[in-house]
Amino acid sequence: MHVRKARLDDALGIAKVSVNAWRSTYKGIVSDDFLEKMTIQKRAEKWRDKISGKNEIIYVAEVNEVIVGYASGGVERGRMKEYDGELYAIYLLEAFQNRGHGKLLLSYLSTEMEVRGYTSLLVWVLEANHSKDFYKRLEGKKIAEDTMELSGIDYRLLGFGWPSITELREQLSI
Repeated sequence: MHVRKARLDDALGIAKVSVNAWRSTYKGIVSDDFLEKMTIQKRAEKWRDKISGKNEIIYVAEVNEVIVGYASGGVERGRMKEYDGELYAIYLLEAFQNRGHGKLLLSYLSTEMEVRGYTSLLVWVLEANHSKDFYKRLEGKKIAEDTMELSGIDYRLLGFGWPSITELREQLSI
């Protein structure tokens, strides 16, 4: 597995991981209607915009030059002002989950965020998503609850935080 910063030509590969990971991770959690309406093409357009911008830090994980995962983060988006950084997304194709690859991606992302001056980090996760255990194992503390609407349905979110990005990075030592 090779981890590197995302390039513009990675948008399609990231979109494929995004759609496939959402469909496998959230089946039975998020409405089938929402998951079925997700398209790789629409996601690729969004990822092109994100990669072109300067506001988001994005890393990809590759195996044999094929993107199998990604992580993105940047400035906290306004729900918890006491945290300056936010992990926006971290996804791996199902075949690459639970093998330490998520830790590796988060390690690269959090290192870059610390270099850019971020001191703390939070992540929002659907309450029914088993990935919340990943954040708990990394000693993320449950700091808040909220809701998110998808296709007219409200889903409960849990916020996990690390007041010190340095301490998170210590938990990630691989």
